[in-house]
Amino acid sequence: MTNEKVYQMDFNKVYELLVSKAVKKGRTKDEVDQVTCWLTGYSRTELEGMAEKAVSYGIGIVGPGRIDEINILQATYEAMRQAIQNLGVVPDI
Repeated sequence: MTNEKVYQMDFNKVYELLVSKAVKKGRTKDEVDQVTCWLTGYSRTELEGMAEKAVSYGIGIVGPGRIDEINILQATYEAMRQAIQNLGVVPDI
């Protein structure tokens, strides 16, 4: 297995890893879907569409010190910029 960072992986790849890990622990794909829907706010239909299209995602993190420096709104924008930079697929913005 490569040392690929999870925040740079396509959704489909992360999803497959989650399902595989859950099955090894005695859980089901349906349980993974239920938790993923709960965490993301997507419906099962939307999740299936994302998995089929191999949608990418990125994560941006701004710490409390930085939030205090620049305020919550600017810190949110900064985290969004980081998340876009961490995408595996270049967005058409």
